[in-house]
Amino acid sequence: MRAVRIVFHGITAINVYFMKGYRFVILAMMSFMLYEVVARYAFNVPTAWSYELTGMLFGVLWLFGAGYSLTRDEHIRLELLYKRLSTRKQGILDMVTWVFFWFYIGVIAYYGWQSFWFSFTVMERSRTYWGPLLWPWRLTVPIGCALLLLQGIVRYGHAVHKAVTGRELE
Repeated sequence: MRAVRIVFHGITAINVYFMKGYRFVILAMMSFMLYEVVARYAFNVPTAWSYELTGMLFGVLWLFGAGYSLTRDEHIRLELLYKRLSTRKQGILDMVTWVFFWFYIGVIAYYGWQSFWFSFTVMERSRTYWGPLLWPWRLTVPIGCALLLLQGIVRYGHAVHKAVTGRELE
């Protein structure tokens, strides 16, 4: 059991590390948008790169934030019904629903990888005039899904523990 906890803590630490590192990118996103607003409205010189880059970075934030939200058990569930169940029944319900989660995120990861690989092999670029390469942004989809799937394994382990013992795993 100790080895399982170490692995679970390691996976959780990876997700937390990605999100804590990404918080600095959020500051950059805010700076890019501030620059865009000032350039557009104060000097009447809008930029295409600022808006597009901020959109790309926001997508990465969403992907990395999904795995992080699972570390804190802040994902969406119907609490009205869930809280009325016993701890053991909550664990059983979680075990069933995590199978659907893995299927859904697995499909996204599969097609995200295909999209990345195509973009990488043809060196796809954005159609805007500054034309950044798109494959680095497309790569974030399978990476974000992998982080999410790993954290899903941790949450599934918690669900199994709840179903078997009737207690939360610390």
